[in-house]
Amino acid sequence: MLLEFSHAYLRKGDLNKAFDYVNKSLEMKKAIYGERHPSVAEALDVLAKLKIQENNTLDINQKIKKLEQLKVKKGISSSIQLFIAALYFEKGDMTKSKETLDRYQESNIKLINEKKKLLETEILIALDKESEALDQLHKMYTDPECEIAKDLILLK
Repeated sequence: MLLEFSHAYLRKGDLNKAFDYVNKSLEMKKAIYGERHPSVAEALDVLAKLKIQENNTLDINQKIKKLEQLKVKKGISSSIQLFIAALYFEKGDMTKSKETLDRYQESNIKLINEKKKLLETEILIALDKESEALDQLHKMYTDPECEIAKDLILLK
């Protein structure tokens, strides 16, 4: 619920209140679920995106630089590393995106690892390696522990 308030204040342009609510949400989720829960990862993703939203005029390179400057814990840094790789992907730099993912440390938060696999699949598609991408997607889809691939296929 607090994350929804954060999104609402972001849409209204009130970054300070958006930050307040995402931080409250993060504190509550950590207290309830512990640091390695998917809902904590979700709040951390929102926090990283808010850091970027502080200045809408940032180009992708500046966003990457700003995120790389964040000094955070292992689970959080995995989330931010994934976000940086996604920014390189958005920029069209598949090499840098792949290099960033290769440096990525396995997270204890399953959702972050699943998002990493999906981004790797998107990179393979962008590099015209559709067969490898389909193989990876199939592995994710048939893995009973991997929910994100099933959700993605249902959405598309």
